[in-house]
Amino acid sequence: MKLKKRNISIPSIVVLLASIVWLLPLIIIFINSFKPYNDMMQNFMALPKSWSLDKYVETWIDFGFPQLVANTLLYTIAAISGIFLFTPMAAYKLARTKNTLSKICFVLIIMPMMVPFNLI
Repeated sequence: MKLKKRNISIPSIVVLLASIVWLLPLIIIFINSFKPYNDMMQNFMALPKSWSLDKYVETWIDFGFPQLVANTLLYTIAAISGIFLFTPMAAYKLARTKNTLSKICFVLIIMPMMVPFNLI
């Protein structure tokens, strides 16, 4: 079995460097989340002197994170249940009824699908 030589081109290097530059703020935020506030203000680019999960524990308790997750799950389940319940009925009615209102509804449903997502 022959091994292919990997060709590293200039566009690949440019994309790699752009990816690192794009991810750098996220990496800095992640590293700073383990530092005490004073260390973060003195030198935000340095690695933590002592790694600590205190900020995560504080956020979990202060913001009531379990309640936020429960609310999100409740809203998500309710919304998806409503979609599963009403969408087939609306589609059936729209497909079987041929009048001006159903044509307008069909156009209003189809029009957003014609716009590319990147444009939104």
